[in-house]
Amino acid sequence: PSNNFGGCNGYLYYSNGTLINSSTFTDARRSINFTALSDATYSFNVSIYDTAGNTNSTASRSVTISTVAPLVSINSPANQTFATTSILFNVSAIDTTGMSTCLYTLTNGLTNFTLTNLSTSPTQWTASNTTMAQGSHTARFYCNDTNNNLNNSQTQTFFIDSVTPLIDYGVGTPSSGTNQSSNSIFINVTVTELNEAN
Repeated sequence: PSNNFGGCNGYLYYSNGTLINSSTFTDARRSINFTALSDATYSFNVSIYDTAGNTNSTASRSVTISTVAPLVSINSPANQTFATTSILFNVSAIDTTGMSTCLYTLTNGLTNFTLTNLSTSPTQWTASNTTMAQGSHTARFYCNDTNNNLNNSQTQTFFIDSVTPLIDYGVGTPSSGTNQSSNSIFINVTVTELNEAN
């Protein structure tokens, strides 16, 4: 430090050049902390001067503050029963600073699957799974913006039932083409269905 130190000026600007804060120090302090800033892009620089009138300044630097997680909405799958093991996973993810990645999990994060960003629609992230198991599933989506703010609050529960139920005539049902002397027909069937609705 110069024995002729006069002072330090710190300047903070919005990206459009509007001055937000100017701080001057004439003591030994060499740091400035601008706090409670809202999400925006800022630029800053620092100048120094001595008692002889000599000055110097740093180059300006730009910083974007983003503390808000991206907005995520689920487009697919819907909350319903699917008669297929091939499911499309698709979300819309929007953020002011830009998106980095989107993933989904069916196991609460034990295994994650990457969604691909569609070049034809930059807010759309998609993946397909063609080997879904039978039964109930809950998908949770994780989307990060470029500042690593995470939205993992979106979930969707759906059901896979792609197995055709089995049915056959059971004991006591007359064979086709038989003759009967009674005035009634008894029909008995056996059914195999893991997810029987009726």
